[in-house]
Amino acid sequence: MIRKSFGGVSRFFILAVLLLAISMSCAWAQLTGVTETKLDNGLTVLTKEVHSAPVFTAQVWFKVGSRDEHTGITGVSHLLEHMLFNSSKNFRKGEISNMIRKRGGIENAATWTDFTYYWQLLSSDNLEFALQTLAERVGNASLREDEFKNERTVVLSELEGRENDPDWILYRDDMAAAFMAHPYQWPVIGWRSDVENIDVQQLRNYYNAYYYPNNATLVLVGDFSSKNAIALVKKYFGDKPKHNLPEPMHTAEPPQRGERDVTVRMEGNAERVMLAYHIPSLTDTDTYPIMVLDQVMSGGRSSRLYQALVETRLATSAWSNASTRKDPSLFFFGATAQRGVNADALRKELLNQIDKAKSTLPTDQEMQAAKNQLQASFVFQNDSVSDQGEQLGYYATVADWTYLDKLIPNINAVTPEQVQDVAKKYFTTDNLTAATFIPTDGTATGGAPEAAPAVGPVEHSTLPTKAQGLSFYDDGESADQADTDLQEATDAQVSDVQAEDTQPSDAQPADIQLTSQPATTPAAGPAKTSGNNLVRPQRVVLDNGIVVIVQENHSNPTVAISGVTKAGGYFDQQGKDGVAELTAEMVGRGTKTRSALDLARASEFVGASLSTSAEVERMSFGAKSLTKDFPLMLDLLSDELRNATFPQDQFDRARGERASGLEQSKESPEAVAFRAFYNSIYPDGHPYHEPTIEQAQQELQSITRDDLVSFYNSYYRPDTTIITIVGDVNAAAAVDAVKKYFGDWKAEGAAPKVDIATVQPPAQAAKIVMPMMDKSEVDIVYGYPLGLKRSDPDYYAFRVLNQILGGAGALTSILGDEIREKKGLVYNVYSSFSATLGAGPWYAALGTNPKNADKAIDVLKTEIVDFKQRGANREEFEQARDFIIGVFPIALETNEGVASALLNAEFYGLGMDYLRNYANIYRAVTLDQVNAAAQKYLHPESATLVVAGPYQETK
Repeated sequence: MIRKSFGGVSRFFILAVLLLAISMSCAWAQLTGVTETKLDNGLTVLTKEVHSAPVFTAQVWFKVGSRDEHTGITGVSHLLEHMLFNSSKNFRKGEISNMIRKRGGIENAATWTDFTYYWQLLSSDNLEFALQTLAERVGNASLREDEFKNERTVVLSELEGRENDPDWILYRDDMAAAFMAHPYQWPVIGWRSDVENIDVQQLRNYYNAYYYPNNATLVLVGDFSSKNAIALVKKYFGDKPKHNLPEPMHTAEPPQRGERDVTVRMEGNAERVMLAYHIPSLTDTDTYPIMVLDQVMSGGRSSRLYQALVETRLATSAWSNASTRKDPSLFFFGATAQRGVNADALRKELLNQIDKAKSTLPTDQEMQAAKNQLQASFVFQNDSVSDQGEQLGYYATVADWTYLDKLIPNINAVTPEQVQDVAKKYFTTDNLTAATFIPTDGTATGGAPEAAPAVGPVEHSTLPTKAQGLSFYDDGESADQADTDLQEATDAQVSDVQAEDTQPSDAQPADIQLTSQPATTPAAGPAKTSGNNLVRPQRVVLDNGIVVIVQENHSNPTVAISGVTKAGGYFDQQGKDGVAELTAEMVGRGTKTRSALDLARASEFVGASLSTSAEVERMSFGAKSLTKDFPLMLDLLSDELRNATFPQDQFDRARGERASGLEQSKESPEAVAFRAFYNSIYPDGHPYHEPTIEQAQQELQSITRDDLVSFYNSYYRPDTTIITIVGDVNAAAAVDAVKKYFGDWKAEGAAPKVDIATVQPPAQAAKIVMPMMDKSEVDIVYGYPLGLKRSDPDYYAFRVLNQILGGAGALTSILGDEIREKKGLVYNVYSSFSATLGAGPWYAALGTNPKNADKAIDVLKTEIVDFKQRGANREEFEQARDFIIGVFPIALETNEGVASALLNAEFYGLGMDYLRNYANIYRAVTLDQVNAAAQKYLHPESATLVVAGPYQETK
């Protein structure tokens, strides 16, 4: 056994010096305390102790992905990943998942071109359990034929969901055209015909070829003793035999000798363009200037592409992505058209910006901003043990984990000339593969102002984006609603506040496939605390009514700000739906002393981020920065919340983007289904009612700049504002800083109040069908107005009830077990509810193949009726309650999560001791209360069923 350690220098002693010095320390900070241990069987073990919260992540990474496949078995890596959540030598199907849930943990896996990995996130006392169960992945999978038949159907459902998304189709076809020889040409999920025809013996052969310790890296990061951890690793992995591995894949892509063009025509509403240029592998020295170039091109609103395409109203989104991988890959550019703009105009301007990158040097400001953004992204990874683990695992698998040591210094050393040189070298006409999406209905009207489609590594949210692994999580790309549901499994556990239900995002990551359910990092919870050991945050009410809450956490030099003010859509005038949302969007587009570009540059130059948005009940704002930039973030937020000027040209852009977004939502069966659901179950005029697309467009056109100014002056005010600050700050100093920037903000008149009428379940059921015959998968929503607010005492019992029925970690819920695991009808099924200041809905949702839609609907209805009649049993109740309680410490990962939890506790009047009392509140819930809640609140006889997609009535 070989063992070596790395690092040992503190990352804090240089915080007061120049930003360059701070960034130089980041690599050391990331690797400080990392120990590599090599077992005799070839297993590489990386351990890093992080004691800032009582949680850890355990991850096992295998050096096998879709690049190791061949035609005929494309998608086998991903299929195998799914199968490893089935039966194994020592555990029955679902047994490990059930035990993880009982411990309040989360597990998942992901497959990419260059790796497959499996992870668990658990509280500190579960280390041995995690290693014992992760060890099952190495050599102990049963790979039973009956389970494989069921899992194949699940994967096909996942594939059909992808095929509903024009961005995914465009990316798939662009990759297929750009690569003629190399295995990067096929999607990670595989070609449909291969997925349909791979047999179980091929699956077993693949598993027996690659799943050995000498082809794996085990990563442990978090609150544990390394000495104890290594002893447990030897116990559970030490006797796994090494094995001769297949010869490495040697196919190299030949040089491209001419431009290639691909056109995709399918049902849709927005023309799109995607340009791809071949670039070298991750370990090539050109990678560093390529990363900087990527950031210069699309690193925020101040970037070249945003200014050239979005600000000029050609596009609703414009992006780039340096998708460097183990082997030479592609640099992508892309844009989605505004209403009335065609793909030719997008392509022309993208190529114009590419030519400028080749002909002119980036400015000193562009260079420093790009480097700062990459470096800050790197620092933010230290907030989360999951992110740190994924960075180590990714680089250990694709290159070498010590690559991180050289990354930031090499980025800092990049010169403007090197950036221009790589643009000239790789962005040539002969090296270009272009893909164009043309909607078949001929009414292309542009797309939503969303983040760029994910074209890089990971299928859940784990995506080496601009920083190529510096930031594994891309917040702009939520995989699907199961992603939202797993977020609820952590957000709701800590704050126990359901975020207001909004229409799920239809954006889909393009190239990573994952298994049991799409995953997110738990996001809420008090730092460095657990249960009754919670350190109480400081709460101060300023003279003008602003509530300031501060929680210190000095484990990483970052700060998160989360805030709200009561300026949500509840206050929109009748017939002008969207005023609150447009106002929130516009506050960052110009103030009395700063233009929109000034605001963007100020935050983006230091690698910080600001956000504003509006929901029904509130307007939300947030910021994340390095500690040294905390005052700047307060300055910018104060300027936006107090001094916005709503320039007419920016208003016209924002309204146009929203109009395009409404049109593009027609492309997603899921979005169509949810809009129809909210339109049906809440009456016109109710805050939760969703107008039709046509109605929303009409109301949008009636909104003027003056409407926004009036709304802003009426509802943006200090006496309904809450600001939470979590991170590397002194509490008293942070409060003083808030006073400096917000203390003289005054309000006039009585504070507005939110009073949302409760809508009861309707007298009878209803069915709505929204045909979208060009799609591949049907999306189904089934539910009704719940009649339950956050303040209702039944909330906690119903939270447990929903967890049992179809809540977070839905594979082991009743709906997940019956509809997916036993019958294999869906990839994704879950239930959710919204109980906030108002009484939102309860609903179940799923996506399925059209031929399985009626059967899935029947099973869904039957299970809900049966559950109401029989109630939960003791085992179901205890497992759900234990999960809700046990996931609490797992939610302690990030400053942003802590800030969000504290904010929600204040907003809903739960008190500063709520997080401390959280576990005891749920321990007080009884089985009788849960079953009483089922009788009171489950109303399948009143449910509205919405079916959107390629579906026709059969009965």
